[in-house]
Amino acid sequence: MIPLEKFLSSSYPLMCYKLQAARKTAESAINLKRVDDQVNKAVIAASKAATAARVAAVKAVQNRMDGKFCVTDV
Repeated sequence: MIPLEKFLSSSYPLMCYKLQAARKTAESAINLKRVDDQVNKAVIAASKAATAARVAAVKAVQNRMDGKFCVTDV
């Protein structure tokens, strides 16, 4: 059996390094999820804006066809 002092002196720095790496990975995963949420929100907002623009364009064409925006008696 390995003496405790020898075990701690040889593997303790490695364990600390692995623990730090695991913490860093966990923090990165949390940050990545936050970025994913932000990207999803931006995509949803862009989709809503595009839909609103299409609706406005269709209404403008319909109003122009009805003679509301342009004078055709010129």
